[in-house]
Amino acid sequence: MPELPEVETIARVLRQHLLGQRLDGAPLEAISRHGKALLFDFSDAATGRERLVARLGMTGTLRLNATPDKHTQAVLQFERDTLVYSDIRKFGRLVWSTEPLHLGPDILAMPADQLAVKLAHRERAIKPLLLDQALAAGLGNIYVDECLFAARTHPLTPASRVDAKALSQAITRILEAAIAAGGSTISDFFDPLGRAGRYQEQHQVYGRQGEPCPNCGGLIVRLLVAQRGTHICPRCQPELC
Repeated sequence: MPELPEVETIARVLRQHLLGQRLDGAPLEAISRHGKALLFDFSDAATGRERLVARLGMTGTLRLNATPDKHTQAVLQFERDTLVYSDIRKFGRLVWSTEPLHLGPDILAMPADQLAVKLAHRERAIKPLLLDQALAAGLGNIYVDECLFAARTHPLTPASRVDAKALSQAITRILEAAIAAGGSTISDFFDPLGRAGRYQEQHQVYGRQGEPCPNCGGLIVRLLVAQRGTHICPRCQPELC
């Protein structure tokens, strides 16, 4: 957390409030997202500080006109608004850089045939592969679990045996629905105006161990896959022999 839907939610809110405002004399021309990275582009070639990259890690937050506290790591004073970056666990960072992001393609912009090429001939289990931001950027633990459930795929399935078209369709549908709901708020995520996401109300498996599967009624279980807590329905997502 936050993953692609939460970062996209942040980007959309900040565009409404900050675009065109100056920071240290440089106007903010664009706010975009690639995977889970948030990108602020300024038109200030004189200083070389043309892009600010925000990686929010596990608990990073960006709040508009909030009061700084003991977890605040940076305060960006724009002409009319203040953007406060806080991070309890300090895994995130803000970096001025014009260097490439060294991330795979954005998963929401990746067509099914491109995903199929990336999965073909790979024997690595599908869940840790989808978490690998060098393969495709944007998915984290929550949405990988939700997408694999929607695609009826066990997280330990070798990537080469996954139905890439079904998985691609599931990824697009779930991420777009999560963005429309303002992301998922499990514990730490709030948008820059302090509003919680609502997509956690639509989670099918994540965090629902011991509850009935919405499809078949069987119990959802929690596994450990690649050292990550993983939620599945054993009936709907049987492990391949």
